[in-house]
Amino acid sequence: MKADQYSSLLEVIRKRSSETPDKTAFTIQNEAIHYAELWAGIKRFASLTLLQGVNPGDRVVVCLPNSTEFFWAFYGLQLVGAIPVPIYPYSGIERILNICGLCQASLVIVPSTLDSKQIEHIQKLASQNGIKVLSPNPSLGGEDVDIPLPSNPDHIAFIQYTSGSTGNPKGVMITHHNLLTNIQQMIMGMEITPDEIFVSWLPVYHDMGLILKTMVPFYLGAIVHLLETNLKDVSTWLQSIQDKQGTFTAAPDFAYRLCLRQIDPTKYDLSSLRVALDAAEPVR
Repeated sequence: MKADQYSSLLEVIRKRSSETPDKTAFTIQNEAIHYAELWAGIKRFASLTLLQGVNPGDRVVVCLPNSTEFFWAFYGLQLVGAIPVPIYPYSGIERILNICGLCQASLVIVPSTLDSKQIEHIQKLASQNGIKVLSPNPSLGGEDVDIPLPSNPDHIAFIQYTSGSTGNPKGVMITHHNLLTNIQQMIMGMEITPDEIFVSWLPVYHDMGLILKTMVPFYLGAIVHLLETNLKDVSTWLQSIQDKQGTFTAAPDFAYRLCLRQIDPTKYDLSSLRVALDAAEPVR
């Protein structure tokens, strides 16, 4: 595939749902999600957002952990031309409202796993700022309907906020063309193939976990196994690489340092790994 073949990654996902509907798009906690299921969920969520009055160009804060719901919401918003703004899924309401103000969002997506009291609390505080709250729960409505794909690759695909470690978080506007070009660069630079088996605990709300560890596999049709982002016990990560015969993983430097501190390096067979990327912070 060449980046200029497509206007957006949505086209790739739709194509895979049509040509290989039963192929696994990703596994999450060992549950396989097929491309047909992924695309149907994206369309349902897109329909739900239309019922909520979301319009093309609207900014929508996505406050979801690694989950199927994240992908429904992230790509469902893109499908209707809205601009998802993924942020740390366990952000406090003050930070959520601050990001909403920075990007002028009028809607926040929260997990359907929150209990009703938690959602009511968020809704109460958000409504004081004119912001609606929605979850991807299928019981709220939405239909599996065909919606035309965005056709302009120069439209904003999403806004990525910086971590804020050296200053206030800054929103970076990323177009569909930016994404496709970046995906191609990573594939070429690291010689990534459709035969890779990705294993990732990285959070999908941020760039490495989102673009490298999910968008690249979607683009190539490669296998990707997603884990919980909680890395208190690094053995889960290494055990998954061994069990899944992972060939490609990535993490910030601190994760590798935790491995050295917490485990016996002879305990796991990681010989299947072709790439173990160390990025996002100084290598110590």
